[in-house]
Order: sequence, then structure tokens, then C-alpha cells
Amino acid sequence: IESVAASFGFDGTGIVSLSGGTTDWTNTGDLTVADFGNGTLNISGGATVSNTTAVVAGSENSTASVLVENTGSKWTTTGNLSVGGTMIAAGGQATLEVRTGAEAATTGTLRVWGDAEVILGGGLVTAAQPQPTGGTLSGAGIHAGNLSNSGVVSPGATPGAISVIGTYDQTADGTFAVE
Repeated sequence: IESVAASFGFDGTGIVSLSGGTTDWTNTGDLTVADFGNGTLNISGGATVSNTTAVVAGSENSTASVLVENTGSKWTTTGNLSVGGTMIAAGGQATLEVRTGAEAATTGTLRVWGDAEVILGGGLVTAAQPQPTGGTLSGAGIHAGNLSNSGVVSPGATPGAISVIGTYDQTADGTFAVE
């Protein structure tokens, strides 16, 4: 599948599910999952999605979820990825869950706003500049890239572990929550 830009969940409900190792969606522009509506993006079974920039639940009145699961499944953003808002303002409720064997990667900034959560379900999240801006990074998995916590980092249920490949900076505004 090829597209220049894509938006679903705009002023309504939109669901996109991609599954299978030969399923690839190349979006050469922006990808928006829910803006003034509800949106769901499921990437599984080795499917891949790539885009330039991505917004998940960009506006206050939106709800969105992105699930990347199964070995070989990958979501790649070559620009910025914002979960629970845009790069400049908080938006709606959002989750990005990356399970075992799957990966979500951005070469730009990963911004996670207050009503948003990135859940490491054993998967890998790679970000050049992660910025939990009041949002939550939880679960167990690997975060590749330097991590500056101004939100909540919560390794999850015992024996939860978030491995950071890079540096970890605990800011005064951030919370490191453990059991």
C-alpha cells in the first residue's frame, strides 16, 4: 500500500489493521490516527508501516490506540511521533503498545503527552529524542535512545524491567514509579 498522507478517525471512527509479513504500508507524508474522533491502528504478523511524521490523538476530543505486535512487525517514523497530542500541544487520550518481537521507531522526537501512554509489552521503542511530557512509559521492554523523564516511567509488574540503551535523565517534573 502506498499513500502520500493519511488520516483516519477524523470526526468519526477509523480502524486500520495490517497483518502479514508481506503487508507493507508506505506513507510518504503525515499519518494521523484520530483527530476529533476515534482511531485504531493495528500492525501485526510481520506487517510494516512507514511514514514521515505521525500524530496519535491530536485533538482534545480524540481517542486513539496503536498496537504493534508479533515478530517482525514494525512502525517507522522518519520524523517526529507525538502520542496524545501534536508536537506543540496536548490532545486526546492515546496508547501506543509495542509487544514482544515488534518495534516502533522514530528518528525524530517521541513526545508523550499527559493523557497518553507508551506501553512496552516486551517490544522495542527507538527514539532519537524521547520526551514524555506528562505522559507515561510503562511495562517491560527496551527503549533505545536517551530518555529524559518529565512524565512517568513505570517498569510494570514485578519483575518489570525497562532497559534503556542510552542515558536516563530523571527531571524534577518526572516520576519514576516502581512497586
